[in-house]
Amino acid sequence: NDSINRWFNSEYLEKNPDVYNYFYNILQKKNNEDFLSAYKLFVESDNYALNFSNFNMPTLIMTGENEVGSTPNMSKKLHQEINNSKLYIVPNAKHMATYEKASDVNLQISKFLYENESKSL
Repeated sequence: NDSINRWFNSEYLEKNPDVYNYFYNILQKKNNEDFLSAYKLFVESDNYALNFSNFNMPTLIMTGENEVGSTPNMSKKLHQEINNSKLYIVPNAKHMATYEKASDVNLQISKFLYENESKSL
């Protein structure tokens, strides 16, 4: 329950109980050993510094406005470090912005791809 409520706004879950049930079932069936390995990698990633100033490809950085894991502030800092990046904060969305705000997320991705395809022609 805590994970799902961290991932989705309560208003969205109220209107989409099937989404709640879908993710609840996935979490119930998860293999804890696999889950722990993934989290270990996530936690230890700070030990492997990346020099983002070396990135030169177009990069879209996107997160939900109400995301508590990969926060908008983290995304802003990443945007400052990556040249040729675009930042988009999805309004009124959490971790699962791709579900909550699918139309907005898809529009931003499409615009980003179109703008960068036009530059390469």
